Amino acid sequence: TRTSARLPIITDPPGVEIVVDGTLVGTTSGTLPPDLRSFMPTDLDPNRLSAPFDLAALPIGPHEIELRLECHQPVRFPFNAEQPRDYTAQIIKLVESVGRVTITSNPTDARVFLDGNLKGVTPLEIDKVCSGPHRLEVKHATGKYVEDIDVGIDEVLSVECQIRPTLAIL
Repeated sequence: TRTSARLPIITDPPGVEIVVDGTLVGTTSGTLPPDLRSFMPTDLDPNRLSAPFDLAALPIGPHEIELRLECHQPVRFPFNAEQPRDYTAQIIKLVESVGRVTITSNPTDARVFLDGNLKGVTPLEIDKVCSGPHRLEVKHATGKYVEDIDVGIDEVLSVECQIRPTLAIL
Protein backbone atom coordinates (compact mmCIF):
# COMPACT_ATOMS: atom_id res chain seq x y z
CA THR A 1 0.00 0.00 0.00
CA ARG A 2 1.37 3.36 -1.04
CA THR A 3 1.87 5.85 1.80
CA SER A 4 3.67 8.78 0.15
CA ALA A 5 3.31 11.26 -2.71
CA ARG A 6 5.52 11.97 -5.73
CA LEU A 7 6.06 15.48 -7.14
CA PRO A 8 8.29 16.00 -10.22
CA ILE A 9 10.03 19.39 -10.48
CA ILE A 10 11.42 20.82 -13.72
CA THR A 11 13.52 24.00 -13.60
CA ASP A 12 14.81 26.66 -15.95
CA PRO A 13 17.81 26.61 -15.70
CA PRO A 14 19.09 23.21 -14.47
CA GLY A 15 21.39 23.07 -11.44
CA VAL A 16 18.78 24.30 -8.96
CA GLU A 17 18.95 23.08 -5.36
CA ILE A 18 15.66 21.71 -4.01
CA VAL A 19 14.95 22.13 -0.30
CA VAL A 20 11.92 20.47 1.30
CA ASP A 21 10.91 21.53 4.80
CA GLY A 22 14.38 23.00 5.39
CA THR A 23 16.34 19.94 4.17
CA LEU A 24 18.33 19.90 0.93
CA VAL A 25 17.07 16.88 -1.02
CA GLY A 26 18.91 17.29 -4.34
CA THR A 27 19.71 19.35 -7.42
CA THR A 28 18.00 19.43 -10.81
CA SER A 29 20.20 18.43 -13.74
CA GLY A 30 20.20 17.20 -17.31
CA THR A 31 17.88 18.26 -20.10
CA LEU A 32 14.20 17.75 -20.70
CA PRO A 33 13.56 14.41 -22.46
CA PRO A 34 12.09 14.70 -25.99
CA ASP A 35 8.85 12.92 -25.01
CA LEU A 36 8.02 15.70 -22.50
CA ARG A 37 8.81 18.72 -24.70
CA SER A 38 5.36 18.92 -26.30
CA PHE A 39 3.75 19.27 -22.84
CA MET A 40 5.73 22.38 -21.86
CA PRO A 41 4.26 25.90 -21.81
CA THR A 42 4.99 27.84 -24.99
CA ASP A 43 6.63 30.72 -23.07
CA LEU A 44 9.48 28.43 -21.91
CA ASP A 45 12.41 27.26 -24.04
CA PRO A 46 12.49 23.44 -23.72
CA ASN A 47 16.25 23.51 -24.41
CA ARG A 48 16.78 25.38 -21.11
CA LEU A 49 14.67 23.05 -18.96
CA SER A 50 16.07 20.41 -16.63
CA ALA A 51 15.08 16.78 -16.58
CA PRO A 52 12.32 16.14 -14.03
CA PHE A 53 13.60 15.80 -10.47
CA ASP A 54 11.31 13.46 -8.60
CA LEU A 55 10.44 14.40 -5.07
CA ALA A 56 9.50 10.84 -4.30
CA ALA A 57 8.37 9.50 -0.95
CA LEU A 58 6.89 12.83 0.19
CA PRO A 59 4.99 12.21 3.42
CA ILE A 60 1.29 13.05 3.34
CA GLY A 61 0.63 16.56 4.61
CA PRO A 62 1.80 20.15 4.03
CA HIS A 63 5.34 20.96 2.89
CA GLU A 64 7.39 24.08 2.18
CA ILE A 65 9.47 23.77 -0.99
CA GLU A 66 12.33 26.15 -1.82
CA LEU A 67 14.31 26.28 -5.06
CA ARG A 68 17.63 28.12 -5.02
CA LEU A 69 20.51 28.80 -7.39
CA GLU A 70 23.40 31.22 -7.04
CA CYS A 71 22.72 34.58 -8.71
CA HIS A 72 18.98 33.85 -8.98
CA GLN A 73 16.01 34.83 -6.84
CA PRO A 74 14.90 31.88 -4.72
CA VAL A 75 11.42 30.49 -5.28
CA ARG A 76 9.35 29.22 -2.34
CA PHE A 77 5.95 27.61 -2.49
CA PRO A 78 3.74 25.48 -0.27
CA PHE A 79 2.74 22.00 -1.41
CA ASN A 80 0.12 19.89 0.30
CA ALA A 81 0.37 16.18 -0.42
CA GLU A 82 -3.24 15.33 0.34
CA GLN A 83 -3.12 11.78 -1.00
CA PRO A 84 -0.45 9.14 -1.68
CA ARG A 85 -0.34 9.63 -5.47
CA ASP A 86 1.68 11.11 -8.34
CA TYR A 87 1.14 14.86 -8.70
CA THR A 88 1.48 17.03 -11.81
CA ALA A 89 5.00 18.31 -12.43
CA GLN A 90 5.87 21.81 -11.22
CA ILE A 91 7.72 23.79 -13.90
CA ILE A 92 9.65 26.66 -12.31
CA LYS A 93 11.64 29.41 -14.04
CA LEU A 94 14.14 31.11 -11.75
CA VAL A 95 14.85 34.79 -12.39
CA GLU A 96 18.44 35.98 -12.53
CA SER A 97 19.39 38.27 -9.64
CA VAL A 98 22.41 40.27 -10.79
CA GLY A 99 23.68 43.80 -11.10
CA ARG A 100 26.67 45.58 -12.62
CA VAL A 101 29.58 47.26 -10.85
CA THR A 102 31.68 50.04 -12.38
CA ILE A 103 34.96 50.75 -10.60
CA THR A 104 37.32 53.69 -11.07
CA SER A 105 40.37 54.57 -9.02
CA ASN A 106 42.82 57.35 -8.44
CA PRO A 107 45.47 56.44 -9.50
CA THR A 108 44.25 54.17 -12.32
CA ASP A 109 45.58 50.70 -13.25
CA ALA A 110 44.84 49.30 -9.80
CA ARG A 111 43.99 45.59 -9.46
CA VAL A 112 40.37 44.89 -8.55
CA PHE A 113 39.41 41.96 -6.32
CA LEU A 114 35.78 41.07 -5.70
CA ASP A 115 35.31 38.58 -2.85
CA GLY A 116 39.03 37.76 -3.11
CA ASN A 117 38.95 37.02 -6.86
CA LEU A 118 40.97 39.14 -9.29
CA LYS A 119 38.60 40.73 -11.83
CA GLY A 120 40.92 43.09 -13.73
CA VAL A 121 42.36 46.59 -13.43
CA THR A 122 40.74 50.00 -13.13
CA PRO A 123 38.82 51.47 -14.78
CA LEU A 124 36.68 48.33 -14.83
CA GLU A 125 33.06 47.34 -15.45
CA ILE A 126 31.94 43.96 -14.10
CA ASP A 127 28.71 42.61 -15.58
CA LYS A 128 26.51 39.99 -13.91
CA VAL A 129 27.61 40.41 -10.30
CA CYS A 130 25.29 38.40 -8.04
CA SER A 131 23.02 40.66 -6.03
CA GLY A 132 23.86 40.89 -2.36
CA PRO A 133 26.89 41.79 -0.24
CA HIS A 134 30.45 41.63 -1.59
CA ARG A 135 33.94 42.63 -0.43
CA LEU A 136 35.68 45.02 -2.87
CA GLU A 137 39.45 45.47 -2.68
CA VAL A 138 41.35 47.72 -5.05
CA LYS A 139 45.14 47.43 -4.82
CA HIS A 140 47.81 49.65 -6.33
CA ALA A 141 51.55 49.87 -5.73
CA THR A 142 50.89 53.08 -3.79
CA GLY A 143 48.18 51.68 -1.50
CA LYS A 144 44.74 50.16 -1.45
CA TYR A 145 41.02 50.73 -1.04
CA VAL A 146 38.66 48.31 0.74
CA GLU A 147 34.87 48.54 0.97
CA ASP A 148 31.92 46.24 1.60
CA ILE A 149 29.38 46.83 -1.17
CA ASP A 150 25.81 45.62 -1.65
CA VAL A 151 24.68 45.07 -5.24
CA GLY A 152 20.96 45.32 -5.93
CA ILE A 153 18.99 43.45 -8.58
CA ASP A 154 19.47 45.16 -11.98
CA GLU A 155 21.47 47.91 -10.23
CA VAL A 156 24.41 49.67 -11.83
CA LEU A 157 26.67 50.47 -8.88
CA SER A 158 29.51 52.95 -9.45
CA VAL A 159 32.39 52.98 -6.99
CA GLU A 160 35.11 55.63 -7.04
CA CYS A 161 38.11 54.31 -5.14
CA GLN A 162 40.50 56.78 -3.58
CA ILE A 163 43.66 54.72 -3.05
CA ARG A 164 45.00 55.23 0.47
CA PRO A 165 48.74 54.88 1.04
CA THR A 166 49.83 51.83 2.96
CA LEU A 167 52.57 52.14 5.51
CA ALA A 168 55.52 49.80 5.42
CA ILE A 169 57.63 49.20 8.50
CA LEU A 170 61.29 48.64 7.70
